Amino acid sequence: QICEKFLSSAEKFAKSDDVLSEIYCKKGNVSVLQGIGGLEQATKFFKEGSRLDANRVEALEGMILCQINEGLYDDAEGQIDLLNVMYSADELSPEFYFLKSLSVKRRVNRDDGGEHLACLDECRKRFVLRSKKAPSKFPFDSFANSSPDFLLRLAEEYMYYTDGNGISVTLFSSQLGSNNRESA
Repeated sequence: QICEKFLSSAEKFAKSDDVLSEIYCKKGNVSVLQGIGGLEQATKFFKEGSRLDANRVEALEGMILCQINEGLYDDAEGQIDLLNVMYSADELSPEFYFLKSLSVKRRVNRDDGGEHLACLDECRKRFVLRSKKAPSKFPFDSFANSSPDFLLRLAEEYMYYTDGNGISVTLFSSQLGSNNRESA
């Protein structure tokens, strides 16, 4: 509730549609974290953010996430295709590739998850690249400043391919220069 009140207050002082669009996207993200009950409100916030700034990718990604969570897979795939046309592969975010992986996952079975895993790998790779480019004073600042919900969901998607007996996976350590392997 504190976050919602802060964003509502910030909304009153926004001087431009760009800033207001960003605030609506933040409000949408807060609503998504509330689960199924917050998806309708989140969708409204993301749509308003997109209306105010048609080029705000975060608003489109938010709408795609809501569509996937609501089971509107065809709508989500249409939005994913739109983003693929609008932006080059280098301009697309790790979150985009994560959303794409969720869309792909529903079309493939567990034994034939190559495309799903490829999207997850691309998401992870882009996340690490973005993290390395972010200014930081301390090691792992970029992880501390990123969404733990996003990182947990990414790890959860990788865990879909474990057999329950545990496997050794390296999700981030090799890209960050560490030779440590984490067991999942």
